[in-house]
Amino acid sequence: MSKARTIADLAAVTATAAELNLTDGSFADTVVNSKAVVYGSAGEVTVNELDVDNIQLDANAIKSTNTNGNIQLFPNGTGYTELYGNTNPGAVRFNCESNSHGVTIKGPPHSAAATYSLELPDADGSSGEVLQTDGSGKLSFGSAGGGGLQSMQVFTSSGTWTKPAGISKIRVTVTGGGGGGAGIVGGSSDGAGGGAGGTAIEVIDVSAVSNAVVTIGSGGSGGSSGGSGSTGGDSTFGAYCTGGGGGGGPSGTASGGGTGGTASGGDININGGGGDGTSVSVNKHGRIGGSSYFGGGGRAVGENGTGDSGQAYGSGGGGAGSSFGSNQRSGGAGKGGIVVVEEFA
Repeated sequence: MSKARTIADLAAVTATAAELNLTDGSFADTVVNSKAVVYGSAGEVTVNELDVDNIQLDANAIKSTNTNGNIQLFPNGTGYTELYGNTNPGAVRFNCESNSHGVTIKGPPHSAAATYSLELPDADGSSGEVLQTDGSGKLSFGSAGGGGLQSMQVFTSSGTWTKPAGISKIRVTVTGGGGGGAGIVGGSSDGAGGGAGGTAIEVIDVSAVSNAVVTIGSGGSGGSSGGSGSTGGDSTFGAYCTGGGGGGGPSGTASGGGTGGTASGGDININGGGGDGTSVSVNKHGRIGGSSYFGGGGRAVGENGTGDSGQAYGSGGGGAGSSFGSNQRSGGAGKGGIVVVEEFA
């Protein structure tokens, strides 16, 4: 509390019709010594520097004078702290510790007629996440959209796909196994080619998915002497989509080739190519296996040749080449299926 003053203490006070001046601050607790306080006729108070408790007002600066002191602003009720604009939008500048550099955040210009609120997230997010809005002013941290292809997993045998960190969408390509080519007995027709497996392609949002079971369809075996090729196995990605296996090349004269496998569940479903069929005459080349989404099947072989195996994933095996006599030849095996998982942020 200030000590009692005497009449003599008022000697430094002067007055005019317009203002009251205190020119010596030695007796005033709130005025720095030798600083003038002017109380004008309009009610304004002019002070060169003002100290109130631990706050100092000096020129354009508001400073805390206690060690590591905070400066706090307390709106009332639902009120908020407001920064006015002038010739420019209202702005806050965050300086470095030497106050020689700074980063400024400012409001939009008047021409934008923008009035909205942004609410900060409840937590600080995880590494690699970005700040995003729900469109209603609520901010949160999440995976960046449109981050492009980040990684890929390829399955040629059954297993489990596990989502890497930061992945929100995947594109899966699921192809079934190719059918086997038909075999021959000497003097019979040439062997028909096996059909290729079907292919399903699907884009899947995996934001809430951590893994999926992957099944790879095996290639059908080639037919033994005079026998039909086996059907290829189905490939699946979880319960999302399926690439069906291709049909085996049928035995017999003038038979059609193995049918292409079908696909289901994908955004795009592609049937596998059918195997090449046989003719009515003998002494012909073995027939070509059907082509899959990934490429061609077993090639045609010459007379008395064993069928060529499927080449690209999911393609059909080639049929055996016919011949006179009692020679026996097997058809080529179909190629196993494949699942390709492309991973996007």
